[in-house]
Amino acid sequence: MIKSIYIKDFVIIDEINLEFNQGFSAFTGETGAGKSIIVDAISYLKGQRIDVSVIKKGASQAIIEGVFLIDDCFDLKEKLKDAEIEVENELIITRIISQQKNSIKINHRNVTLSFLKDCLSQYIDIHSQHDSQYLLAANNHIHLLDTYIQDTTLIKEVKEKYLQLKKAEEEYDIAINQTYNLQDLDYFKFQLEEINNADIKENEDLELEEQEKQLKTYEKSFETINALIELIEHNQVLAHIYTSYKKLNELSEFEELASRLHSAYLEVEDIYESINNYIHSIDYSLDQVNEIQQRLFIINRLKRKYQFTIQGIFNAKKEFEEKIHNIEHRSVVLEQLQKQLHIAKEEFYFASNTLSKIRKQKALELEKHIQQHLKDLMLNNAQFKIQICEGKVSSDGIDDVEFYVAMNLNQSLQPLTKVASGGELSRLMLGIKTVFSQLQGIKTIIFDEIDTGVSGPIASVIGQKMLEISMNTQVFAVTHLAQVASCSNYHYHVCKKDKDTHTVTDVTLLNYQQRIEQLAYISNDVLSESSLKAAEELLKKNQQDIYG
Repeated sequence: MIKSIYIKDFVIIDEINLEFNQGFSAFTGETGAGKSIIVDAISYLKGQRIDVSVIKKGASQAIIEGVFLIDDCFDLKEKLKDAEIEVENELIITRIISQQKNSIKINHRNVTLSFLKDCLSQYIDIHSQHDSQYLLAANNHIHLLDTYIQDTTLIKEVKEKYLQLKKAEEEYDIAINQTYNLQDLDYFKFQLEEINNADIKENEDLELEEQEKQLKTYEKSFETINALIELIEHNQVLAHIYTSYKKLNELSEFEELASRLHSAYLEVEDIYESINNYIHSIDYSLDQVNEIQQRLFIINRLKRKYQFTIQGIFNAKKEFEEKIHNIEHRSVVLEQLQKQLHIAKEEFYFASNTLSKIRKQKALELEKHIQQHLKDLMLNNAQFKIQICEGKVSSDGIDDVEFYVAMNLNQSLQPLTKVASGGELSRLMLGIKTVFSQLQGIKTIIFDEIDTGVSGPIASVIGQKMLEISMNTQVFAVTHLAQVASCSNYHYHVCKKDKDTHTVTDVTLLNYQQRIEQLAYISNDVLSESSLKAAEELLKKNQQDIYG
């Protein structure tokens, strides 16, 4: 639900900060006061495109920010988590519109417009008299019926069986239409033999590259140390030092120097033995390097042929094996694929027929359910029917579903899109939305002047129906009818005020007495003792009808 909304320098709004509650909130005010500006602001928060024309004259930028409670919106939380956006139970959406750059933030993280729309489109529904495309579109009716059924397991199974059927059909069509000759067979066998002879292991290229890298490190050490050993041995360094020590040791006056020279001899000898032991301990040979490089050459040559990966080589091997098998055992392969296709068809049609039976049963319940709401909305002569007939095979099964209505006595049923219009359409859509808003997971539904063209008792039942929806879904209604506003839990008044040199929109949450005054003014355009009394009676009556 929408917890609050902050708007600054937007159209003719200077700055407003509105707090909202669960339940039914009505917005009233004179034509042109800016009621629809609030609806527009919310539509921008759910992902509608925006341009700089919304910036209030004289301002550098416009700001729209909404706080949403999403404690039970588990899919949305997962989507935000995948996008690495931290969220608990509150979502803050901020849109800043300026001449230079527009920005969109969710919980202070920049996001794209498409991501914002993907996040909130299914949770906020803005419904106007001319905005019922989703409910009117016949191709959506099957999904609405399935939403009412709520058998997600069976619906998912039908989709899976359809995919399996399409795959089986595709594989059979490819096999039946493929033509190979002996040259193709020889070519496939040659390519397969080349891969088999290479006998490549998984991740072998990575292991060999690591070994090659290690051996190159050894190679550098080996060359340096081997050169040092050759230098010591070739120049007989140890022998010369030892001979020098012996001769110096014969002279008593150089006894200390002789001792030092002997120590140097022992140190050089120790160094020589250490590097000699090291060079014999490292696992390095030029032959080993050559073997690794040759092996890598074979592997890389095949990788270049097959997607530059070892997995690509494995995939190619499997593909060549299948092609060879399909050519050499064509009749057997076709028989197996035909059998698989037959099984896939049986499984798909079994699941689809099961779903079709449930749809037909539940359609009768849904018809009665919606029919009752239409009667509540004083559409006593309206008929609502769901036509289910055999349709084109699809991921939705085998049914074609379309909603049919007749709004008057002795009128034949016709597709929903061709019958209802104006106020009747609004009430019809309201009746349908009463059923589907909660099932579709909608958290906030906004009715933007859908009561145009109705009055009297009809207006009251529209208001009561909106309140009924608000028992499960937050409802906002922009209305010009006192009967509708009197049914709301909260009543906001939208008006224009002169401020300095310009006019601005102001929004006020009315208390009980203010509600009576506003209802009286809406009904009679004047405040008088009789209009105030009538307004108070209307408010008490509709609140009594609601709460008993």
